[in-house]
Amino acid sequence: MQSNHPEHRKRTALHIHLGLSPAHSKPVELNRKIIELLVRTGGVELLEIEDEDGYRIVDCCLQDERNNIIDCLKSSYEENVCCVQQQVRALQSVEVTPKQIEDWIWEDDYDELENFLDDEKISKKEKQRCFDYRDSDRNRIAFFEFCLYHGPVDIAERIIDLMGTEFLMTADNNGDTCLHLACTDDNDEDIEQQHELIDFLIGKGDIALLCATNDYGETALHHLLSCNRVNFDSITLIVDAAGKNLLHETDSDGYTVLHIASIKEEPNTDVLLYLISEGGSDLCEIEDHLGKKAEDYWSPELKQYIDLHTKTAPALPTLSNDLQCPICFDIMNDVYIIPQCCHRFCKKCITDAFQHHSKCPVCRMEYSIGDVRKDPLLCKFAIFAQEKENELKKANEKHEKNDSLLVKKEDELIQAKEELATLKRKYNEMTTYFVDEILPFAK
Repeated sequence: MQSNHPEHRKRTALHIHLGLSPAHSKPVELNRKIIELLVRTGGVELLEIEDEDGYRIVDCCLQDERNNIIDCLKSSYEENVCCVQQQVRALQSVEVTPKQIEDWIWEDDYDELENFLDDEKISKKEKQRCFDYRDSDRNRIAFFEFCLYHGPVDIAERIIDLMGTEFLMTADNNGDTCLHLACTDDNDEDIEQQHELIDFLIGKGDIALLCATNDYGETALHHLLSCNRVNFDSITLIVDAAGKNLLHETDSDGYTVLHIASIKEEPNTDVLLYLISEGGSDLCEIEDHLGKKAEDYWSPELKQYIDLHTKTAPALPTLSNDLQCPICFDIMNDVYIIPQCCHRFCKKCITDAFQHHSKCPVCRMEYSIGDVRKDPLLCKFAIFAQEKENELKKANEKHEKNDSLLVKKEDELIQAKEELATLKRKYNEMTTYFVDEILPFAK
């Protein structure tokens, strides 16, 4: 009796049992007993029944299962010799069944798959029929399993040449396409192989495949962002090919890809920053079914990290400019002052300048080299400022090289800002004191 359930595609119980994907296969002895029971219950005519897609029992069998059916027919229906012999011949005459294609893919036996594609004795129509067959538990074609395990691109290309590009839009019971399956990490061995396959599928399927959603509203990019490991090249490839609007697509729970990347146990910061950069502020404002934005799933440390990279940092004070030598434009080293005008320079710079002109390089006031004197207080400020500038440079270098130290470095930069601001205030106070209290006596 054939099932009327839409997902069963008018299959009999034996169709359904034999059509289970390899992931749901039964132990050998149990499998044999189930086949024997169903064949004896259904009779010889069971083998003649076609499902909705035109597949018979023989199409759902591997070699061992065909042998089990033959043994059962011979032992159970001796009185109907003619019909039994006819079915036995049919079972024995088939070399490659649609189910065999799926089994080769499951076993990574791509040599056999290539031999099948190369076999000129098998017609194109028969080859297409094998690849159109769907398993009975998820209504997946064999090419889905091929994509799930990230099969070789050269074989994928041959399959699509055989079946046509519209074949890529085939969906299973969940509405998943081959690209959805390729964007999972069931095969965790070779991320480069996954990227090559995704690149190929996008090139063949174009924008329609990229934007296809399953029954849960998920695009292939939703699947890719759900992977345990990060395939950053494929993420950028999909976004570049589909456009930024794809980032704003939400699934049935209201999740954008930014939500998906954020709710993982250990969110990848590079991925988050990329999605925010491409999706803009609108992406960050989208709320899921719980009314939460993606950032609501971030830890305080992660939020601080993201803010540091996406928001403009406050400008540091310009104390180093106040301590800059007007001649060499570096922070002054061994500070000397011209008392007549209070302009300060590096000792070496003002000494060299005096050999050419006896006028202040800034205001052109005349002075003698004997008037120039060391400014010990500003020397200390300059040394300290130089140390702080060096620290900031080192902090920025580490900031670029090691992202894990970014939050700590932000605190260091803030502290340095406060220290430099204090120095600037003291510098202004001491300059005023020098002009008002010391300089009159120097004259």
